[in-house]
Order: sequence, then C-alpha cells, then structure tokens
Amino acid sequence: MPTQRIEYIDAMRGFTMLLVVYCHIVVQCLHIHSFTFNHLFLAFIMPLFFFISGWVMYKARREWGKKETGQYIKNKFLTLIIPSVVFWVAFICIFQVTDTMLWFDAFKCGYWFTYALFQYFLFYVITMMLVPRKWKNTKKEDAIVITVAATIAIVSLCTRLLVVSDMMASHNLGTLHAVLAHYIGAIQWYYYVFFCLGTLVKKYFNTFIRLTDNKWFMAIIIACTFILAILQERTDGLTFIIPGLLLPAMCIFVIFTFFRKNEQIFTKDTRLGRTLQHIGRRTLDIYMLHYFFLPKNLRFVGDFFDQHSNPTLEFFISMALALMVVALSLAVSNVIRLSPLLAKYLFGVKEKHQ
Repeated sequence: MPTQRIEYIDAMRGFTMLLVVYCHIVVQCLHIHSFTFNHLFLAFIMPLFFFISGWVMYKARREWGKKETGQYIKNKFLTLIIPSVVFWVAFICIFQVTDTMLWFDAFKCGYWFTYALFQYFLFYVITMMLVPRKWKNTKKEDAIVITVAATIAIVSLCTRLLVVSDMMASHNLGTLHAVLAHYIGAIQWYYYVFFCLGTLVKKYFNTFIRLTDNKWFMAIIIACTFILAILQERTDGLTFIIPGLLLPAMCIFVIFTFFRKNEQIFTKDTRLGRTLQHIGRRTLDIYMLHYFFLPKNLRFVGDFFDQHSNPTLEFFISMALALMVVALSLAVSNVIRLSPLLAKYLFGVKEKHQ
C-alpha cells in the first residue's frame, strides 16, 4: 500500500527547494558579496534537505535483509544516480563546459546532492545490516548510528580542513586527498549527521514533539539560533564545527516546528499549501532542471547591491527570479512526464500498473 504523505512535510520540502534555487540565483547569477539573507540560508538549506530525506526514509518496521536491501539500493541508484548522470552530461554538452576539472570536482557542475544522498543511503543501510538482531530498535542501535555518523563527519571535516583550500586554488585532482574530497565527495559527508538526525527524530517523534512544545526549550533554541547566526556573520564563522553542525540543527528544529504547528496553513485547502506541496513533490525534477534556466549576465545587479547593500530588496528580487526558474522547471518537467519511460528514468516516477 502507498505511504500516506504528510502535507506539511511536502510543504516544508517545497519551501527548502525554493531556498535552494534562491541561493543559486544569489551565488551563481548575481554574484553578491555584501551581506544577504542567503548567508543565513546557506547554514541550513542542505542540512534541512538531508534531514527531511532521513525523516521520510525511516520506517520502524523496515527489514534490512539481503533481498530487501539489494532491491532498495537498486531503486535508489535508478532514482538518484541515473538521472544525475543524464542531466550532468546534458549540462556539460549544452553549456560547453570544457574544463574537465569542473566535471569531477566536489560539486560536479551542481549535481553533487543526489550523489551524496545515495552515499548516505548506503551508509545507513550498511550500518543497519551490521547491527546485531538482538540490538534492533534499542538504544544500542541508536548508539551505533550516532557513532558511525560522527566518525563519517570527522573524516569529512578533516578532509575539508586539510585539503580543500589549496585544492580549490590549484585544482589538483590527482592526489589521494583530492580523490577523497572531490571524486568520492568526502567533503560533503558531514551532512550525513543531519540525515541520521532525521531518522532519529522520526523514530522518537513523540519525544521530539514534547520537547518542541515546551515553551522553555523552544525559547532557548530560538535564542541560540539568533545568537549563533549573528556570531557566525560577525566573526565569519567561529569554527567550522559551530556554524556547520550546531546552527543548522537548531534552524532545523525551529523550521520543522513552525511547519508542524502551522500545518493548517500548508494543507491543500490553501493556495500557499498547494503551491509548496507541488514544489515539494517535484523537488527532484526541479533540482535536475533548474540549472539550465538560471538567468545569466546579472552581475550588474549584484554589483549594485554590493555598492548599495539592501538585503530586503535583494531578497524579493532574487526570490521573484527563483519563482520564475521553478515555474519554468515545472513546465518542462510536465512535458517530460508525458512519457512514462522518461518520467521513470529521469525523475524516478514509479510506473502505474494497470
């Protein structure tokens, strides 16, 4: 039987996808260097996406036998890797990206997210398979998940701290560190912490609700979120650990709680809810397509905001552009989805059995 979708989760995913496109508008199209709201958004956009992925993936009664695991990994490979490769190649050909370094670097012309997400599914599945049966659904299982996630995050952080700065300058992708950081994508593995956080919140959802319904807990979380956001901006990052892990986790708690407590706003009965849910259910389509429609030659707009900083005006202009890019991506997605075969292999749409 199909899993019943939770409307505010789809809406939250749509909200996050909008911010992703907005971020790309600011960074890749406007090239703004002065302060924008994007500085804060960058702290939690991708962690929130991976958190939602972990939350949706977790099922208490899921069995990780060899047959089930093999089929699960196969499905994820078809859903995430095949579309990424197709659109990655199309992007390189259409925009004539001749620098082969850009093909295989950490961001892979923008298509790193699905590659990393597939790795996270592998990490989690392998971890679950290694947990002894007698420890299933116990605190010991949680301890193993947390330990593995922390170890992977440490490897990722060390890779970043040791090699990213000089590699970005030299584009030397031939060293062992470069292979770890770029080809394998180890510099993005620290996001796996948020994927696992999503699974744990789903597992202990009633406890999470009690915590976030506590007025003192949420007061502390919101206050700390603002303090850390200000400190990160004022100090250009305290260390990578604080803005990279603690601030996103707090932002996730605040955003998730906002959508949960205001779920009546995000139902299909409201225009906002219908719009965000539709975007949320087409995140893969939008992610794959939106790079082709990012508006070029807008650096003069970014230069204006660099000289006349106005974060509020910049936000509305950039968000308007982001909405246009999303609308265009959805339009093209609808055309591609006319073919069930293309919909299956490009957007992971399950075939409907007659």
